Amino acid sequence: MLFLVLYCSGWFSRSPDNTLMAEYLASHGYVVVTVPQLGTGSTIFDFKVTEDRLITQVKDLQFALDYVATLSNIDKEKIVSAGYSIGGIVQLWLSQQDERIKALV
Repeated sequence: MLFLVLYCSGWFSRSPDNTLMAEYLASHGYVVVTVPQLGTGSTIFDFKVTEDRLITQVKDLQFALDYVATLSNIDKEKIVSAGYSIGGIVQLWLSQQDERIKALV
């Protein structure tokens, strides 16, 4: 069974921004899932942090978790959420709304 890490990056980061970390974790038996953190749209680059944008990120990660949790090789008892910068707030909100999250980094 593989451990799952939901990764929440800093504001307006894109998934490739932390590829090295994800590759390292994957090489040690983790599945890393992340979604781009671009606010409510992918073409409007407004760096303002608002509650609705944070909620959008939480919902995007929940959607990804719902899908990945259907895979038979994922250990559903050891799901971790990790984040930095605004991603730290997002992963905290996610963990408060989803009891499948067992640990925070």
